[in-house]
Amino acid sequence: MSAEQYVRALYGLALSPDGHLLGDSEIEMRPIMRGPRRAYTRAITVAEVVDLSKEDVGKGWNVYNGVHLRERGTHKGGNQQIRHLVAVFCDIDCVKQGISKDQGAAAANGMPWGPPSMLVDSGGGLHGY
Repeated sequence: MSAEQYVRALYGLALSPDGHLLGDSEIEMRPIMRGPRRAYTRAITVAEVVDLSKEDVGKGWNVYNGVHLRERGTHKGGNQQIRHLVAVFCDIDCVKQGISKDQGAAAANGMPWGPPSMLVDSGGGLHGY
């Protein structure tokens, strides 16, 4: 799955046909690297998310995005700034739990409410949406 496909799958209902977020919301992005850290980066189009992700990954950084859309312009990642809920999210930390990713995927896919629509390898585990 490409970065663009991921963004469109997760935020699709909140996007205009040209890839802009509808309303006054933004996607929180946080690159994590060694040394100085950029605390909050915002994106309001699919293209911005993809470009920022490629730039930061190219520097050897890990890139994380907030699952829920934030109020535009707040530059904060707290729950008070959530504008729209877009998915139910789970983080399966396979390494810390001492299980394989196959076991984590089986657990996620076996939930009584159904499997996640999207399961992403996060490095040390899985993110389910």
